[in-house]
Amino acid sequence: MKKRTFDQEYKIQAVDLCLEGDKSIAQVAKELGLAYNCDR
Repeated sequence: MKKRTFDQEYKIQAVDLCLEGDKSIAQVAKELGLAYNCDR
């Protein structure tokens, strides 16, 4: 499996979704196609 890389802007937006939204980290991770434990 190829390792995916994400730029700094993508990471900031993902964190903002978790902090400012009404969704859980698991929900945001699922929407972004990430494993739950990758968001930490």
